[in-house]
Amino acid sequence: MSTQDTTTAVNRAAMALVGAIAGTAGWFFADMAEEVITQPRLFLFSVTAVMGFFAVLLGLKGPLGWARAALGAAGLAALAAGLLVWASLRFDGLETFFDSPLPFIALFLLGFIGTPFVSAGLQAPGGTLDYPRLFDTAWSILVRYLAGWLFVAVVWGIVFLSDALLGLVGITLIEDLIEIDPVPFALTGLFLGLALAIMHELRAYISPFLVLRLFRILLPAVVLVVGIFLIALPLRGFGSLFGGFSIAATLMAVAIAAITLITSAIDRSDDEAAQAMIMTGAARIMAVMLVPLCVAAGWAVWLRVGQYGWTPERVAAALSAAVLTIYALAYAAAVLRAGWGARIRTINLWMALGVLALSALWLTPLIHAESITTRSQISRFEDGRLPVHDLPLWEMREDWGHAGAGGLARLRKIAELGTHEAADELQARLARLDAAETRYAFEAVDEAPPSDQVVDAILDNLRVLPEGQSVARSEIEGLPARVLDTMRRGCEIEGDAGPGCVLILSDLKPFVEGEEGVLILRGHAQDSIEVMGVARGPEGLVIQRTLFSDISGASLRGQDTALLEALLAGDISIEPSGINVISIGGISILP
Repeated sequence: MSTQDTTTAVNRAAMALVGAIAGTAGWFFADMAEEVITQPRLFLFSVTAVMGFFAVLLGLKGPLGWARAALGAAGLAALAAGLLVWASLRFDGLETFFDSPLPFIALFLLGFIGTPFVSAGLQAPGGTLDYPRLFDTAWSILVRYLAGWLFVAVVWGIVFLSDALLGLVGITLIEDLIEIDPVPFALTGLFLGLALAIMHELRAYISPFLVLRLFRILLPAVVLVVGIFLIALPLRGFGSLFGGFSIAATLMAVAIAAITLITSAIDRSDDEAAQAMIMTGAARIMAVMLVPLCVAAGWAVWLRVGQYGWTPERVAAALSAAVLTIYALAYAAAVLRAGWGARIRTINLWMALGVLALSALWLTPLIHAESITTRSQISRFEDGRLPVHDLPLWEMREDWGHAGAGGLARLRKIAELGTHEAADELQARLARLDAAETRYAFEAVDEAPPSDQVVDAILDNLRVLPEGQSVARSEIEGLPARVLDTMRRGCEIEGDAGPGCVLILSDLKPFVEGEEGVLILRGHAQDSIEVMGVARGPEGLVIQRTLFSDISGASLRGQDTALLEALLAGDISIEPSGINVISIGGISILP
């Protein structure tokens, strides 16, 4: 065996061994560590530091030797673990801290973005700011890990198939082996370490080059889709976009994909960048279109915050939208002049460092999402924008740590002083919160008889159609408290044609006793409506799960306030549907 072959075999064995140790450590922390490490935050630091160390070490080994890779991995893992423990101090216990994914997303970004910077910095002096080296390092680590985990999945598939095959002849050796607790963990790590070693050896053949070229092919198609969206948006109406939190997330995801595709097109340098006119043109057009895309996402988040106040998720969304908007504005400015590829590479470098810093700051008191959220919600309550019923008291007690507890203390003080017009109602809500052990119990208590003020507010504004129809006070009082609260809020929102609550009732099904209809309310999100099916029988009004649809099959829930304005303007009639039925043996079959 040649010296080269020996070196390769030793390196593979070492990577496999480190992977196996990492897998065994994963088993230890999953099954055994809590019995050994009884201090919760010491456990959190230990599991984060140790598993982070192995994850970064396996990514760094290859371009770096073992000593440098271990040094870089230890430094990054210890820093990340320390920040995570610091963030956990916002809570009394770790159970509540673990309920939110946001700190762990920040932790992931620290590792995902930080590892290439550590690797490039240790490879050569000044490597941290060497874009070509960073570009190659980041993509190489990503491709190696993706290929490595694919190899692990294939190997485990073969292991299970082999076990099934041997089981046909009564041999259970493999099954007995993998039933030993640490063995599956250790084997997974071993397979991954071996795969990463081989991927690095074959880096000339298995490189990011293929992935980048595939991404480039996608760029013109994405430009076309985003272009159609931006052209159609003003025609469709901005109301269907702004105010929707999930829509903002979709826009931001598209923006991230677009930034990734532009980065793949400009590559590590002008020599490797795409040269075809269609690719360079698509990259420049996409860079310009990023601006309205990211501004729309940010505006949607901001409107949501204006409507409902801050939550930890909205703080994260707002920061994400701000970062993407900076990306978009910088990209758009860069492509307006010659040499734009080099400028975008510089932007990528500094924005990556910015995201890295922001991820670290998320885990420090400088960006305290729970504190921001608590102050926002209490401020909205104090100035009358937030009813007592909508105060997130349960979240303050269970989800927002020390900041939430401080918010509850402040609310108790308000209730005791009686200075707020809703102090009595707040006092009752806080008492119910203290008595409730589960969220279901807390919310179930709210199903109390409605107050006269709530019923009066609904009856004063509710429009019942067609003309001549009416509802009795007792029928409104019989509806569930949550429905009444939704109706009250909908009726309070004034539109061009009047209050936003309409109840339509008619004998839509002559073969069924009573009347059927639909309740349409103006929603809190701009230009949106809420829809509920309603039936009227001997017991009064009942909310049903009926999903009303247009005859074309389109859901009524997909409509906007234009439908409500048409109703209030009198554009309504009750008509037969004209559907024929099939009668067989005394029964009628409806299509």
